[in-house]
Amino acid sequence: MAGAKASLPQARKRVQTTHVGSLPRPDWLVPIVRGEQAPPPDYAKRLHEATVEVMQKQLDAGLDEINDGELGRRDYVTAARQRMSGFGGKGQAAAAADLVEMKDFSEKLEGRKGLLTLTEKTEVTTASCNSPVAYTPEGFDDLHVEMNRVKAAAQELGVPMSRVFFSSPSPGTLANFFGNEFYETHEEYVGALAAAMATEYKAIHEAGFKLQVDCPDLAMGRHTRFAKKSLAEFQKAARFHVEV
Repeated sequence: MAGAKASLPQARKRVQTTHVGSLPRPDWLVPIVRGEQAPPPDYAKRLHEATVEVMQKQLDAGLDEINDGELGRRDYVTAARQRMSGFGGKGQAAAAADLVEMKDFSEKLEGRKGLLTLTEKTEVTTASCNSPVAYTPEGFDDLHVEMNRVKAAAQELGVPMSRVFFSSPSPGTLANFFGNEFYETHEEYVGALAAAMATEYKAIHEAGFKLQVDCPDLAMGRHTRFAKKSLAEFQKAARFHVEV
C-alpha cells in the first residue's frame, strides 16, 4: 500500500478561494446605503478607506479573488435597477412560499422590509416596470464611479485586476424582484432587461474586472416569483433566463 500510495500523483496546487460578494458594512455606512441618512461631506473619502479595509481583510484571510464587499450598495439588485429607466411603477414584493407555509416563523419577521414579502403582517412594495427598460447615461456614470473606487482600492493594495471581481445581477434575478406591468410576456421583459444590462456587463469586463453575474433566480425563483406556477413552467423560465 505504501508503494502504491507513493506512486499516486500528488496535487500541488491548492483550491482557489473567493466569496459570494456581499460583506458586512461598517456601522456608520448602514443608514446611508439604506437611504435613512444623508452622506457626510467626506463620504467619498470614508467609503474609499472602508473599501481598502475590507479588501485587506480578504487578503489577510487568504482569499485569491476579492471585491469591495458591495459596501456602497443597499443590496445586490437595487443599484443596477436604479441605473435603468422604466421602473416608475410600484408593486407588491413577491412572497416566499416557504415563509407563507411556516407562519409561526414568518410572524417573527413582522416589520422587516426588503426585496421580498417575509410575512403577511408587513406589506412590502418594490419598484416595478411600467415603461421601456433602458440603461441610462446617468446610470453608466454611476457605474463608473463605483468601478473607479474599487479599482483605486485594488491599486493602493497592489492587487492585480485579475484577482478582483465585480458582481452584477442577471436579467432573470432583476425580473424576480421587480414586477412587470409593461411587457406582454415574461420573456419580453427578461429580454429587455438583458439588452439593457449588457451595457453594464460589457463595461465591467472592459474595466478589467472579473464579471460575476449573480443568478439566485435559478433556484429561489421557484418559491418566490414562480411559487404559483408549475414546476415545468418554472424550469422553462429558468432555461430562458440562462439562454438570454
